Amino acid sequence: MILPWLRQKNESEKAFRAFCIYRDMGYDRTKEAVRKKLKKSPALIDKWSNKYNWKDRVLAYDNYLEQKKLKEQEKQIEEMNKRHIDLSLQIQQKISERLKSLDVDKLHPKDLIVWFQVAIQIERLARGAVTENKKMTTESKIEFIPEDKKDLLNVIYTKSTKKISNIMEKLNNEKVE
Repeated sequence: MILPWLRQKNESEKAFRAFCIYRDMGYDRTKEAVRKKLKKSPALIDKWSNKYNWKDRVLAYDNYLEQKKLKEQEKQIEEMNKRHIDLSLQIQQKISERLKSLDVDKLHPKDLIVWFQVAIQIERLARGAVTENKKMTTESKIEFIPEDKKDLLNVIYTKSTKKISNIMEKLNNEKVE
């Protein structure tokens, strides 16, 4: 089978040349532009266009080019991902070596919090979990809970939120001796 954008059986050299000009114009192609370029009559260009099915052939050609472009993009993305993974593994190795020699007792509590938050985010990303916290009301979190249990859960949620805030505040205020 002959690919549609190549010369077709019984297609004259002149008709194929006209088609190639039309095909290679891209999305702005017009038969009028082909006619002007070749200095041919509109009737002849229309005859070749209809006889050799230019519209379907250029559609097939455009689709072919688009598929080729998408495959190349996918290949480039795969190569980029491999580079990023390799680089990430190298960086992780260096950081892992540095962490082993780190004296946690010499870190300021604020630094510990940052390290903790980063470690959590990395783990969540690696596991494909949500990495952003969106503000939610207690009602939106417990809509599926029966009404008689919502009040109790609201109290527990409020107390635990205050307790966590107090702990974080104490850690932020502590100084390393």
